[in-house]
Amino acid sequence: MVEMFKNMSSLVSPSDASSQTYQCCERVLNINPSITQFMLPLGININMDGTALYEMAAAVFIMQFNGIPINWSKLFTIGLTAAVASVGQAGIPATGTTTTLFILTIIEVPANHASLLLAIERLIDRCSGVVSVLGDCFGVALVEHLSTEELLKMNDVSSDSLVTAICDPDDLQQPHGPLTLERKPLHTS
Repeated sequence: MVEMFKNMSSLVSPSDASSQTYQCCERVLNINPSITQFMLPLGININMDGTALYEMAAAVFIMQFNGIPINWSKLFTIGLTAAVASVGQAGIPATGTTTTLFILTIIEVPANHASLLLAIERLIDRCSGVVSVLGDCFGVALVEHLSTEELLKMNDVSSDSLVTAICDPDDLQQPHGPLTLERKPLHTS
């Protein structure tokens, strides 16, 4: 897992790290592949918490830099807009500046000082990517922890269906023998 985060410094977005995230979750953390194949695509495209945190911090910084008073309604608007904007953000580098300008326009803050953020955009972009990938990994691990009983039930049902298909008592009475090539439906009771 540490190696994946070391490699994140050379990557430019969480979308670039998707194959390494799959490998880390399945091989290193031993998370069930059915969970990673369901959760990680959602997390990679929707869970951009690093970007949302960056956009909120950048908007508050620009407001404080300009001497604009911050009230709860503006903070709520910034948070809601950052959450929505980060979900719709493309997985390419340096989109945080664009969405930050969008947020500043919505809360009616002059965006002329947002150019200060361009100097550190590459560093912040990588840090927000690491936070987003780490959030995806935590989410996948949490879902696996909460669904261990369901996974065990699914494994028991699949092994029962295999035993039923090979050793079905109805097959013993038929002239062609106990092993058949026909697929029989799973008997549920």
